[in-house]
Parts: sequence; structure tokens; C-alpha cells
Amino acid sequence: MTWIVLFLGIVLFLFWGYIHIGGACLRGQTRPGKPAAVALRWPAVAVIVPAAGAGYRFDGCLESLLAQEYPQREFVFVTCDQGDPAVPVIRKAIRHHPRARLVFSGPATGCGQKNHNLLEGVRAASPSAKVLVFCDSNRLVPSGWLKALVRPLAEGTAPVVSGYHHIRSDMDNLATVGHVCSALLLHLTRGFRLFVQPWGGNVAIERSLFDSIGVARMWSRNVVDDVSLAALLLKKGVAVVSAPDACTVTPLVGESFRHWHRWMLRQWLYLKYCMPLTWVLAGTCCWLVVLSWATAAVLLLGWLLTSWWPGTAAVALLHLIGFSLGFLYARAGYPYPVAAGKWVMASLLTFMLAVGTHLQALVTSEIRWKANAYRVGRGGRVLRVRQPGSSIQ
Repeated sequence: MTWIVLFLGIVLFLFWGYIHIGGACLRGQTRPGKPAAVALRWPAVAVIVPAAGAGYRFDGCLESLLAQEYPQREFVFVTCDQGDPAVPVIRKAIRHHPRARLVFSGPATGCGQKNHNLLEGVRAASPSAKVLVFCDSNRLVPSGWLKALVRPLAEGTAPVVSGYHHIRSDMDNLATVGHVCSALLLHLTRGFRLFVQPWGGNVAIERSLFDSIGVARMWSRNVVDDVSLAALLLKKGVAVVSAPDACTVTPLVGESFRHWHRWMLRQWLYLKYCMPLTWVLAGTCCWLVVLSWATAAVLLLGWLLTSWWPGTAAVALLHLIGFSLGFLYARAGYPYPVAAGKWVMASLLTFMLAVGTHLQALVTSEIRWKANAYRVGRGGRVLRVRQPGSSIQ
């Protein structure tokens, strides 16, 4: 049984290290923002905001974006067409903001609809904008978000910067807390510089770099924005800097297991097509964690039924307790209250759903997002698009 004890110990050690080191990016959000350097010159910024539908607290999200204090900024909101439910809300929000406008992209035929919207926003942005900022429309942003995100670019220390988000909900049903835990576990990876990737809902990039490495060309054929951008930047040797103080909040209400499952499946599919090695390695880590729990549970059950291996059973019990305490330790990085028992259960479900959807992604060849379904090939390239009421194109 020595190998079992060793296996459980290694997995637990890695998990604790991941939480402790990764938590650095969360602790960074509580520090006061750095004072602006005296000679710091803020580059002109175009904030591209794709929108589809008007979800929970959508008007408040738009208000928080438009209230950003920044010397030279413009906002370009993009929807597919004038019939989108987001259109009247956006028009109402921007009517007193001369530096904000709404444009329409039309339906996507060769790439993901979000990519299509983003590219239309880039085309509509003023030529004077030196930095492109991409932000999802359903995020609540703090007052200093834009400056915190752009600061490394203004200081000349990075060409690409990305923040992340927390999910907040007034309803703490198990699926909602599970989605919260999923986002937090991804957030913790940003404590490791090697693992920092651009997150499409909160990223800034120098426009010159955007043009020179061909992001627009790549997006025009790809199903997803951020994972494809991460793969391209990795290929070009461009590092992404994390901006912990540029953390946004995603308001969520009434999350269902079905919606949570679809969201997680999409994340695996994006990795499967755009970054297959990462898909394999991340999936393997999730499988090892869940298998360690199963091993510990079998050892405990064997001891309860036969009274054999009491020492190994004690180690197995400590292993499960250790993971539960680790989940609670991770909860310290989440800024909103959640009951301890529900948090631990949701964390367990997160890993179980992760391995289930990872396996499902292995045999899934179509990515569904909003009303569209995309048949995808190597590298995330869109092969065919099926839109509502149409056959595959």
C-alpha cells in the first residue's frame, strides 16, 4: 500500500501548492493601486464590447463601463443586428456619451459570432487608438479597472495584459456555487506566470502588435477569441501579463446544472481544438484528483467492511479531509460569502463535472454557443456554421 499512500500524498501536495501559490493573484486585488508615475502617458484606448442579449443587471454593467475615468477613451459596442435585445439598453446607456457608439456586425459565416463582432468593433475604432481593450458586456467593472488594465502597456512593461473575473450571485444554489468555484480555480492559475493566458472578457493589447501578428486574420476563421489568441501569442513568443487589480465581476442569477455543464464543455472543446497539449495536461490533472478521491473512498469502504488496512484507511481519510480544507482555504480568495458546506460540495462537483465533460469533449465535434453551432477543425478553425432555422452552411 506504500504506492497508494505516496500517490495520495503527491496529489494532495500539488493541490495545496496550486491553491497557495495561485492565491497570490487574488491577494493582489486587495492591495491599493500603484500611484501613477509622474511622467506616465496614457495611450488612447478603444474599448470593444461585444453584446448578445440583455442579461441580469445588464444596464448596470454598461453604466460601470461608461463611468471609467481615462484620458483618451472610446467605447464601441457591437451586436449582430438591430433586433438583438441588447440594442435598446445600449442605446439608452450611451445617449449621453459622445465617445460611445453602437455598430452592427451581421451574422458570422466563417468564424464564431463573438469573433465576428470583435473584428467589426476593431474596424470601427478610431485610427488614433493605440491600445485595443476587449471587455464582455455582462461584466461589472470597478472604477479604476481601465487604468489598472492598461497601466503595464502605458509603462512599457508588457504588450498584452489580461485581468480576470469573479462570479457573484444573489442566489447560492449548488450549480451557481459550482460555477463560482470553476471560475475561481481558473483564476488561481493566474498566480503562475507560465500559465497566464488572455481572457477574452478582460484583455488589452497594443494595436500595433494586434496588426503585426495577424490576430484579425486568425479570428476571422476561428471559433473562439481568447484561447485562439493564447495559442497565437505562444507561437509568436509573446508573454501575457496578469493584472490582478483589473478584476471584474460577473453577475449571475439562477444558474442551472445544464448551463454550467454546457459552459464547462465549451472550455474543454476550445482547448481541445486550439491548445490540444494543454487540454491533455489539464484533463490529466483533473482525472488524477478525482481518481485520488475514488482511491481514498475505496480504501475507507474496504476498512469499514473488513477492518483491513487501518493505517492506510487513516491516510485516505486525511487525504479527503485535506482536500476539503484546501477547498475552504481557496474560498478565502473569493470576496463574497458562501456557506462552507455548500462550497466544499460544489468544489467536489466541479472536479467531477470537469472529468465528465473532458471525456465528453473527446467525442464531441460541434461547439454550441448561443443559437449557433460550429463544426470545428484543427486549431479551432471553423469549418461550418449552423444558425437558427438554417441547414449547415
